[in-house]
Amino acid sequence: MQLTRRQLSGLLMAPAVARPQETSQPPQTQEQLLAAARDRIRRNAEVLAKVPVPAQTEPAFQFRAS
Repeated sequence: MQLTRRQLSGLLMAPAVARPQETSQPPQTQEQLLAAARDRIRRNAEVLAKVPVPAQTEPAFQFRAS
């Protein structure tokens, strides 16, 4: 299949044109940003807690501050 440069550019630009325009959101307050960050951290911690960690992956020693 042979394409001209115009046909190729038309194919590459089609998804960008077909994508719906994003609506502009009002700027978030610091409290909303903080709450969203805490929610993301909580969800990530829940996902990590579900991953099993075998005992041999744990270090055989403890780190201590001197």
